[in-house]
Amino acid sequence: MPSLLKARFRHAQHYQQIADRADILYLEGETAVMEGLALFDQERAQIDSGWEWLLSQPQSQATDTLLCNYASATAYVGHIRYHTQRERIPQLEAALAAARRLGLRSHEGAWMGNLGNAYYSVGEPRRAIEYHEQYLVTAREIGERQGEATALGNLGNAYADLAEYHRALTYYEQQLGINRQLGDRQAESIAIGNVGLVSYGLGDFDRAITYYEQQLVITREIGYRDGEGKALGSLGLASRVMGNPGRAIVYYEQQLEIAREIGDRRGEGSALGNLGNAYKDLGNLQAAAAYYQDALIIAQEIGNLQAAAIQSWNLGLLLVEQGDLGGALQLMQSCVDYERRVEHPDAETDAVQVEQVRQRMLNVEKQ
Repeated sequence: MPSLLKARFRHAQHYQQIADRADILYLEGETAVMEGLALFDQERAQIDSGWEWLLSQPQSQATDTLLCNYASATAYVGHIRYHTQRERIPQLEAALAAARRLGLRSHEGAWMGNLGNAYYSVGEPRRAIEYHEQYLVTAREIGERQGEATALGNLGNAYADLAEYHRALTYYEQQLGINRQLGDRQAESIAIGNVGLVSYGLGDFDRAITYYEQQLVITREIGYRDGEGKALGSLGLASRVMGNPGRAIVYYEQQLEIAREIGDRRGEGSALGNLGNAYKDLGNLQAAAAYYQDALIIAQEIGNLQAAAIQSWNLGLLLVEQGDLGGALQLMQSCVDYERRVEHPDAETDAVQVEQVRQRMLNVEKQ
């Protein structure tokens, strides 16, 4: 290997090790979470430079090994910090191909799961399901129980997004059983939250709250800030649907604080959209519109098509109430276009509502 290539390889290897250190700190919980994120942020430019160089190199055992190591080193912090998951997809595709060339089945499964998560994050649940199903098969073939639980949870997430709640619940309950057997409290907290999520989707709000409260207790005990934020958001959702938007706002504001603290833009956008819903319930349409708009901007910036569709719909409905039918129509139609593309079961029902707004606008224009 020529001296210049050796130097570039050592550079990439060094910053892969720094990324790995950041990931380890993040997973320790408590104050180490912020230390890990700060370390990654401080060295982000060099870490990314190492990635980019590796992706441009010819295949070899050395570069394949380092690609796998890079993907491992950025598995958790990378999910928070690579806000636009589209930039994550080429990295993970390269790592998956490298793992296959090296015959590393455990890594192969993990990268399929991470690719599924990346597609899920950009609003492509059907594509995500394809990767998660492959991950589940691989994990079961090699007897990797934690990987099996992760794949089950990821499949549950994708089906829950498609409103296939009974199917999602089957996956989530299997995930929770495995994580409890393994004694992994962070993974258990995630699975508990997932069961709560789908219980909410099925209309069993009391059961959902019970699971969300369990999730919040565990995440606070182990210092899992990301999970704590998700539990707070879920409790806010349940409080709102049970007729207490004021209490929901308290939960959502705590969720927003944590998301901003750890730099989780997806979580930030979710909290803003939730706050919009709660303020709308209270009749404060001006505040609701502002929160929806901020949430939509974040969704568009990070390439989260699903979140952008949801916030477009929310903002569109609000504009209908305010009499801005043209603005509402454009936003609501963009949501329906997305739903049709991912074959969401609400697509045609929502399309009927869009057509009703269109007819109202035409009637107004005729007057």
